[in-house]
Amino acid sequence: MHSTTQNVKGTSFIIIFVFLILFISFFTARTILANSPDQYKTITINRGETLWSIAKTYKNDTHGFNTNEFINWVVRENDIDNDRLKSNQKIIIPVLKQ
Repeated sequence: MHSTTQNVKGTSFIIIFVFLILFISFFTARTILANSPDQYKTITINRGETLWSIAKTYKNDTHGFNTNEFINWVVRENDIDNDRLKSNQKIIIPVLKQ
């Protein structure tokens, strides 16, 4: 009887462990794919455009980001030191390519 209880506990532990590994692997792969810059749209900045105006333009295409989240993502992913953009500068925005 004692041996059967140990076998059940051991099997349960293995099943839970395998499930956790699969769960973690799924979300890790999903995060890596989601953060792949080549799947996001690259735009060229026109004279007078700001991060704010770009965020407003693409508001409905950004995975539910609000304006501040959009701007923070763009600044982080493009290594922008300040909020100033230059004409003809190319930046990646959080909008999937189509």
